[in-house]
Amino acid sequence: MIYGVIVLVLVAGIAALFLPAAVDVDVAAVTTGPMMVTVDEDGETRAHDRFVVSAPVAGRASRIELHEGDPVKERQVVARIWPVPLTARERDEQLARIASSQALKKEADEQVRRAQTEHEQALRERNRVAQLVRDGFVSPQAAEKAIVAEITGSNALDAARFRARAAAAELRAAQAAKLAIEAKPGSRAVVNLESPVSGKVLRIPEKSERVVSAGEPLLIVGDAEDLEIVIDFLSTEAVKIAPGMPVLIEGWGGDEPLQAKVR
Repeated sequence: MIYGVIVLVLVAGIAALFLPAAVDVDVAAVTTGPMMVTVDEDGETRAHDRFVVSAPVAGRASRIELHEGDPVKERQVVARIWPVPLTARERDEQLARIASSQALKKEADEQVRRAQTEHEQALRERNRVAQLVRDGFVSPQAAEKAIVAEITGSNALDAARFRARAAAAELRAAQAAKLAIEAKPGSRAVVNLESPVSGKVLRIPEKSERVVSAGEPLLIVGDAEDLEIVIDFLSTEAVKIAPGMPVLIEGWGGDEPLQAKVR
């Protein structure tokens, strides 16, 4: 009996010599929590609403005294043009442009009214579905769809208002060009170009006094505080992105990421 115990002890000792060394591991409790799946990509920042101030008629443009980054107010004169006398064909074209601008302005105003009506309906539907979710009659997924529809409607309303403001600015520029139609040879009629919105000068292609043609851009005005980020994604990733989703902006120059959302 004693010999058997001794043999077992020897066998156990020899086996212990050949066992691999113990490996240290980290131990943690299993818990449930939120998981965030992200799609990372670089983007380009730009002003959401940008307005191009163009020459309504051909002529000699004055030197632009503004600089990029300067603040401007709505209806502030930002450039002047001394128009050249128009031919009969050019007069007809200018009158047609005024009529076209008036029609586009009416169309843009109607689109704003339509978008506002649709957004109000989407907002009412969102509130109605939210109440049904709280009462337990519909699933939370229905509320998510209603939220996305309301956000999409809000974005469409903002876009319609932007087009209306752009159409109004285009109409004012076209109407200001009436001076070129009424100008006589040798006259010093001046067409004043106004800023369509309050904001800042984003870009000036050329500051010097020069001869410009009709439609040539003179400067770009926008609201530097209303920014958006344009990001290009692969189609396989873009289909997973929906309006209203949260966005984290990193690498913008600060220590903490900025909060944003998909339009």
